Amino acid sequence: MHKLFNKTALALALCSAFYTYEASADNSIALSHIEFATTGNILKLPYLSQIADKYKGRNIDAYMLQNILQEVTDYYRENGYPSSRAYLPEQSIGTDGVLLVDIVYTKISDINLNIDSKFLARGTSKMLFKHLKSLRHSDVHTNDLQKELLKLSDLGAFDIKASMQEDADDLSHAVIDVDIKERKKFTGALMADNYGSKSVGEYRFMGYTTISNLTQHADSLSVFLATTQKNYKNYNINYEIPVNSYKTVLGLGSCYSHYELSDEYEFLDAKGSSLTGEIFLKQPLLRSFDTKADIFVGYRYRDIKDEFGLFDIEFKKHSHAIYASVAGSHKFTDNLSGSATGKFTFGRLYSDDEYDMAFDDKFIIFNTTANINYRINDYVSAISSFEAQMASVSLDASESFTISGAEAVAAYKSNKAAGDYGYILRCGMQFNPIKDSSLSLTPNLSYGHSGYKGFAQTTSLKGLGLDADYSYKGFFTKVQAAAALGNKTKADDSALLWVRFGYSFI
Repeated sequence: MHKLFNKTALALALCSAFYTYEASADNSIALSHIEFATTGNILKLPYLSQIADKYKGRNIDAYMLQNILQEVTDYYRENGYPSSRAYLPEQSIGTDGVLLVDIVYTKISDINLNIDSKFLARGTSKMLFKHLKSLRHSDVHTNDLQKELLKLSDLGAFDIKASMQEDADDLSHAVIDVDIKERKKFTGALMADNYGSKSVGEYRFMGYTTISNLTQHADSLSVFLATTQKNYKNYNINYEIPVNSYKTVLGLGSCYSHYELSDEYEFLDAKGSSLTGEIFLKQPLLRSFDTKADIFVGYRYRDIKDEFGLFDIEFKKHSHAIYASVAGSHKFTDNLSGSATGKFTFGRLYSDDEYDMAFDDKFIIFNTTANINYRINDYVSAISSFEAQMASVSLDASESFTISGAEAVAAYKSNKAAGDYGYILRCGMQFNPIKDSSLSLTPNLSYGHSGYKGFAQTTSLKGLGLDADYSYKGFFTKVQAAAALGNKTKADDSALLWVRFGYSFI
């Protein structure tokens, strides 16, 4: 990630420290305690006591004092206070061996926002930058600035770059310059793959676009369209807008899909549709260069119709659901990073036809995902992922968990196995054979397990695969070759090849 906050060196004009010793018999004083004092909002960080303990009992001399001051200064600068400095205030070090150390820090005297008023409405600009401006006249802590700047950048409407310059009138203060520029208005992609199923179409053709800052309120509108070579259509539209100075985002979404079964199911004259409406709130919880966490709460309505012309019957059902989820990522070290999600859904399904075939009942679903990436060197990384679902009761097919397909256990077609509950575990080694190239090769193993509530029989799938990914100047492709493992029929043991390609404009 490019840095949003560039810090420049600040010169602090500090008074010279004067300290004297009280004479003792051997003209030496042993350090017994260090009293640390901080100014403003600077925290007394926990490692200070360890620094004090390290030097406790040693004879005080100029060399030790210099080491203490340098160690305290370095510690604060490495932990979010880039222009901090430790110094010795005027004092007399008595035979009790108590040393006073002060820690001072630069304050923000002003924050200059360089923004084109034409691309952001005045009220929205005032709301979004309220907390950033509130940092004026406060002690400069990198984490505070980073958190606010990154939250603003995450809205997706503009790019932000900030720099800190010393105040010409007072070297103990700094001025923050923030440059805000509108991002590219339109982004999106066109793609095709063979991830579909035989009954509704294996070959999918998709496109999506996002319009940023649609109404000059840092909002966005996303549209997704998909179809197959057979009779399947999917339309999805989503709108998001920040609603307060805490960067809370209100989202509205709608999805409509229509299908007609073909091939061996064509004689049934089966077709159906699904309409989903959703409203949600997203709130940033944690944000830094290394950590991101958001919480979501929302409501979802879904209406489903299935018709079988051969029997002249139609099934109708609808559901209401509320959900709460959290999604986060963290960079543990330069080589180790991970992400995870957790979501609880509470809902109820209603049958709207005379046949009453649907599971007309309340349900609770828990979904979770986890991903770990460990970079061994510039060419090799170890990756693993986990995905699971648990359910309180038997679920409608629209809520089922699928463990087969290109994005699950790729050795099996997408309609091979699903259930009310289940999990998928995938691990592999990613190789980047050409430095500074996007080409990656990932041999992997995958395992999936699923079952239905109330039934003892479960399904387990295992597969071995090789993924190849490559992108160049907006064009991208992904090829997956996979084969089933275990005692399966000859047909199941046949290798599968999944291909996706497309072009993205960013």
